[in-house]
Amino acid sequence: MRMTANGLLFLFVSFSCVVGVYSNEVDTTCYDNGFEDGLMCSTCIKLEQFTKDSGIVDLCNKCCQEETEEIKKAQKVVLTLGKMNERSFPHVTEFIQNHAEQFPQFSYQYTQFANPRMKLLDSRDKLIDVVRIDHWKTEDIVEFLSKTLDSN
Repeated sequence: MRMTANGLLFLFVSFSCVVGVYSNEVDTTCYDNGFEDGLMCSTCIKLEQFTKDSGIVDLCNKCCQEETEEIKKAQKVVLTLGKMNERSFPHVTEFIQNHAEQFPQFSYQYTQFANPRMKLLDSRDKLIDVVRIDHWKTEDIVEFLSKTLDSN
């Protein structure tokens, strides 16, 4: 396999970032360890779920910033899910069966081969946003709807 100069540069930079994350130097900056500006603390929580390296997670938590983004409010939320994909997303099925009735402004529809996503709509049914929920847990969906649905 022949590698171009750009390919070698990319591998070197990528390797440097990985090595930097594992470095034990006390005075290194977040950037030197592979964490960029704007790192959200929710990313560190997800990182913790996928790695058992507490050193990386601790460094991530030192470098992150709390989300201050305003939560988008919606009058309605429509969940779209492919009927054929239903078995692949048991957390969504569990939500529909056990929690959906708690949210009168929530509805769901089945479409062919769609991964689960929620459409946030305003009072005129205009689309505000679309949120993919492929890897969300049931309790994440409940929390999201509790914060997102406008109670007016």
